[in-house]
Amino acid sequence: MVIWNNSFACGIPKLDKQHRRLFEIMTELDPKTCNATNVHKIFEDLKKYAQFHFKSEEDLMDLYGIPDIVHTREHLEFSNQILSFADKVYAEDMSVVPGMSSYLKRWLLKHIMWTDKEMSKRILEIKAAGGDRRQNSDRRVSED
Repeated sequence: MVIWNNSFACGIPKLDKQHRRLFEIMTELDPKTCNATNVHKIFEDLKKYAQFHFKSEEDLMDLYGIPDIVHTREHLEFSNQILSFADKVYAEDMSVVPGMSSYLKRWLLKHIMWTDKEMSKRILEIKAAGGDRRQNSDRRVSED
């Protein structure tokens, strides 16, 4: 089991809070405690929250003018993998849970530690220099 700690923080409170929630969902998918009764709800929570979180990150990238096709592609690949696992779970194939749990841990840790931290570093550098694209954007994105 992987537990959130400050080494996973990327320095953007909104994203750190969302990452902590993803860690909580990941913990719920522990094969030792996950069962046929709760797995459907966990997968629904994961799909919805991941989609919400990915949109938050992509909105921030847009706001700060740092589109990243690789980052966005990672989100899409993760979403597709979750759907694939979900199809098996909904078909009552609980044997997929250990693999899903393992995949989620690996993917989330790698994505946060490399991709999200790099994105956050770029955003924080832009903010420190006093810049963003808000003044040129009709769309406002909350960072809270």
